[in-house]
Amino acid sequence: MLKKFLLYVMCVPISFIGVPRHGKFQSDCIRTVASIHPYLPNLIAGLRSKFLLRGNPYKSKEKISLTYFECDLIKVKREVREKGYSIIPNAISPSVLRNLQSEILKIEVQERVSSGKGFTGQIAEGKNLVGRYDVLPENILRSKFIRKLAFSKDWLMAGSFVMGQPVVFDGVASWWMFQTDPKFASLNAQAFHADRERLSFLKFFFYLTDIGVDTGPHVYADKTHVKRPLSLRGDRRYSDLELEANGIRSTPIFGAAGTVIVANTQGLHKGVPPLIPNHGRLLFEIQVANNLQGIRRMKIDTKHWDPEEVALKKQGRYFDGIDSV
Repeated sequence: MLKKFLLYVMCVPISFIGVPRHGKFQSDCIRTVASIHPYLPNLIAGLRSKFLLRGNPYKSKEKISLTYFECDLIKVKREVREKGYSIIPNAISPSVLRNLQSEILKIEVQERVSSGKGFTGQIAEGKNLVGRYDVLPENILRSKFIRKLAFSKDWLMAGSFVMGQPVVFDGVASWWMFQTDPKFASLNAQAFHADRERLSFLKFFFYLTDIGVDTGPHVYADKTHVKRPLSLRGDRRYSDLELEANGIRSTPIFGAAGTVIVANTQGLHKGVPPLIPNHGRLLFEIQVANNLQGIRRMKIDTKHWDPEEVALKKQGRYFDGIDSV
């Protein structure tokens, strides 16, 4: 017990100072801080923003017109703070949706948990697919269209407004989900868990396929980003029964392709695999964060980027989430 207490006492100031910035030690400290209380990492990030970081959060009180999607950010901010997430139906235009779907379909995927086949390739080439298939970030950002979308200031402006903190671009992700063997539920993020890669961050999940009861909804445990019992604060996966035993309500999120979920995934959440054989569920994700201390992202090859994209990267905080090679 004393050893655990001393670990807590040590990790709080280390997370505040942010030194070392990257690596397992800093990442473990962030995970430890999150285990003390789910809101503590956000509190530390807010204090760091005030005393150690440059930049101010975006504070417009008006309905903000964004380039890639239209939404009432005041409503989004209220819902994210109250529930942990906000749902924006038809958030992106049909043309942006079609282009994003088309670009993702061109990119090779890699099976996360092998079903014995160890499939790697374009998803259309797969037969009788099961489990999760990740579209690797370094491949995603080879698409000029996706770079233009992901690097839009929309996400920085919206993220900063919702979080009340200055933010930086932190990364992109995309993955397919098919029917899954339950024994792989934990590794495939299909059991309730809380993300802990940064002190304070926000995720934009794009549904790129229609999501209903049988086609794999994202599920969020309401309000667990700010409050949950000690038994649910550990760095592990949790079953539905454990949440029910603690009186926690979870909400499956349904929506047509083009729906965007804005979520603080420091709250408990999970993905549900489709129930229909050979039916894939496709998501795309953009993440912004208050700062990049914690895990180190994979380096991205920028040699094929346009000069203006490389110039934007060199501006500093805007593209601070990308390391070029």
